[in-house]
Amino acid sequence: QSVMGLVSWDFRDLAQMYIVKINPNAVLSLRECHHCHGVSEKVLMCAACKTAVYCCKLCQKAAWKAGHKHECTRLNTTRKEERQERRTEVKKVLIDRTLSPKTLWKKGVKLTKNGNPDEAMWNFLIALFMDFSMDKPEHLKDARKAVNRSSIKCKHIAMILGMVTFLDSNKHPVAFGSEVMKKLYADKAFFNTVSTKRSVVPTELEEDIDRKSFAFGVAHIFLARWLSRCHRSWNDKDRCTDTDLSVRRKAFQDAANLISEARNYIDPLQWLTLQYDLGYINLDIGAYDQGRTWLETFVCNLNNQDDCYTNSTHWPGYKKAAEKKLKVVPKVEKARKILGSMDVLI
Repeated sequence: QSVMGLVSWDFRDLAQMYIVKINPNAVLSLRECHHCHGVSEKVLMCAACKTAVYCCKLCQKAAWKAGHKHECTRLNTTRKEERQERRTEVKKVLIDRTLSPKTLWKKGVKLTKNGNPDEAMWNFLIALFMDFSMDKPEHLKDARKAVNRSSIKCKHIAMILGMVTFLDSNKHPVAFGSEVMKKLYADKAFFNTVSTKRSVVPTELEEDIDRKSFAFGVAHIFLARWLSRCHRSWNDKDRCTDTDLSVRRKAFQDAANLISEARNYIDPLQWLTLQYDLGYINLDIGAYDQGRTWLETFVCNLNNQDDCYTNSTHWPGYKKAAEKKLKVVPKVEKARKILGSMDVLI
């Protein structure tokens, strides 16, 4: 009822609501032009990325010139990289298969007390990478101690961990995280170091891991998670305008770009955590094939790691969430078909 003035209700809208069981406001999103953000009965889909939709050819051409050609290139490049990674015959070890965020956190607290804050930060960083819900005040005060006591040689890792532990009430976490990212990219010596490709394939957390490169990848993921967290929740009673939906879509797309960039520094075939993140964020932006593939890979890897899965208190919950999400994907795809066929512009 809150959006009766925004959409023209017909059987397709009702079908989507019934199948996907989502907020009626979200009906707009699948028919919203990627350029002008107007809602159309019949939309045209970009033939390359199969994500962006347009109300007409003029908007598609305008969006292409305005920057979609670069965005589209990144999406296609990501897909090619994914296919290439899946073709590889090299068996890579899942580094976080036996790790526990809670255990890592306790180890970090102990290391800080024993006067080793640099090593403590590394453990806190991995713990938050694996479980971002650990950013509770009672936890962060421990990580903050390590950041404040860290040495100059680990200043970049301290900056990245500070994206979660910061205590500036006047700054939004997304704004603060963006500032940190700009500083990291502006530090040429650091950026050149982390951009150097490694020839060694690590097999364990403490073996052969390039900490700066990994931390730089985690920085992208931290910022992506802040973006997603700040735009994921909507109050069903609130009126959701076209502008709200547009801002939310852009936030999720920015988060997807950040997580995609993180793959240059963290190998998703070696980290269950990144497989899970890639699955979720791709589903958020409507890239269902990629999202489903990554979540299926995540679940399959857990099923093949019986030794770590049966003894873990961390992974069962994530596996259950991934399987639940995978069950929703066919319903979403079916809803798209019921909404009407989308013309593809070549």
